[in-house]
Amino acid sequence: EGYVIENYQGSRLPIQNVVVNDANGGTNRFVRNTLSSANGTYIKGNLTINTGGEFRWVAAATGDNSIGGNLTNNGTMTSLTEVGFGVPNDASSLYVPSTSQTISGAGIFRNDLVSSTAPYINVIANNSGGTINFSGSTNLSSSGNITVATNTTVNSTNTNLTGTTSQAVALTAASSSLNVTNFTLNNSAGSILSGSGFVNVTGTATVSAGLLTAGGRLVLKSTMSGTARIAAVAGTLTGNVTTETFIPDGRRAYRFLGHPFSTALSMASLTDDIFVTGDGTTAGTGGVTPGAGLDATTTNTASSFWFDQTTNGWKAFMTAADASWTQYVGTRILVRGDRSQADALTGVAYTPNAVTLDMTGAVNSGNQNIAVSNAGNFHLVSNPYPSPVNIGTVVDATANIGTTYWVWDANAVTRGAYVPLTVGSGAYNLAMNGAFFVQPTVGTTLAFTEANKTASATANLFRTQTAQNQLELQVNY
Repeated sequence: EGYVIENYQGSRLPIQNVVVNDANGGTNRFVRNTLSSANGTYIKGNLTINTGGEFRWVAAATGDNSIGGNLTNNGTMTSLTEVGFGVPNDASSLYVPSTSQTISGAGIFRNDLVSSTAPYINVIANNSGGTINFSGSTNLSSSGNITVATNTTVNSTNTNLTGTTSQAVALTAASSSLNVTNFTLNNSAGSILSGSGFVNVTGTATVSAGLLTAGGRLVLKSTMSGTARIAAVAGTLTGNVTTETFIPDGRRAYRFLGHPFSTALSMASLTDDIFVTGDGTTAGTGGVTPGAGLDATTTNTASSFWFDQTTNGWKAFMTAADASWTQYVGTRILVRGDRSQADALTGVAYTPNAVTLDMTGAVNSGNQNIAVSNAGNFHLVSNPYPSPVNIGTVVDATANIGTTYWVWDANAVTRGAYVPLTVGSGAYNLAMNGAFFVQPTVGTTLAFTEANKTASATANLFRTQTAQNQLELQVNY
């Protein structure tokens, strides 16, 4: 076995640093055999596993086997038990982890000696005020449970849940963060996200198998670099998810916004991020007092609208609680920058700040059939999914949809412009939280499936980009 430590007593074994080197003619193993459920090992410093070496935790000492410094593995890390990063559950003043821990190396991370299914079984991240970084090809993936403690931030490129029993991801407090590029559930027994913190995804969330109960803990982040999405769902997704839409600085303009949720939203979903104005009427032309919950200006002219296909015209949101933003419905929202800029409401010249819009709800998944019922009238339709979607293919396959459909490019000319697209012209990938106009000749149905999701959008309709060869057409409603 190489170097074996066994402790029969109900006390913890603290070690400062551990280095496992290569052995002549074989593998040099450092085996920590935990023979009592209360006597785990705490490595106060760094664990370094060099090529040819193996570090092995054998028996389960619940929450007690922890590393307080960096883990560098260029050999083999075998975790047949729970692994902690930071401090043990019964942390005392003697256990002070590094404020920034890094897990790295090109070695093997496994949770079984014969048929490993993940780098770890159960993982506890407990580093108050600190950050735990899984670097490079190392990832926080497990076949068991993941717990992120209070004031702890974990960063990982990929987090994969690949167990055979239900897996819990516990974000203990609002200050508990698991930040990942990609998050994947591939476990037919499912996973439940719980707590007050968040799993923040910057790339792709994937439900390959099983039921993911999001519990309001899953956030699809959006920045200047890009926006996260949920890929085609092969399992089941329930519970609330938060989506974000990044709007860059420098342009005060209307954006056509949709949402991917199965229930209606109101302007209250946006008033924490941007100013929304209105006079309490659907005309929205201005009045003495603002609508309830909306921001006041000298005119109280409306800045948020939904399109009524039955009357073929815009209607203003009357109050912050007005829930006319129903499933599959697009809106027209004036984005003035963030709420820190009072000049956005006074008419004083200013440059709008960048702002990130966040909305929360139970996302649509599976087939989505959207009725566009009023012949000859316009319908402003939301992208139904939390992902870019190939609306071009769906429109092309829809009977009686007319000859043209339209998206709104907020970057065109000075205030934005409609972009006409020809029915039959093929793929057009609309961004998540985007919306588009169609004009059916006869009432018909747009039939979306998970297969219509795409990895990226055709055009950056929300972000700043150079506009060339544009004809400016102003349309007053």
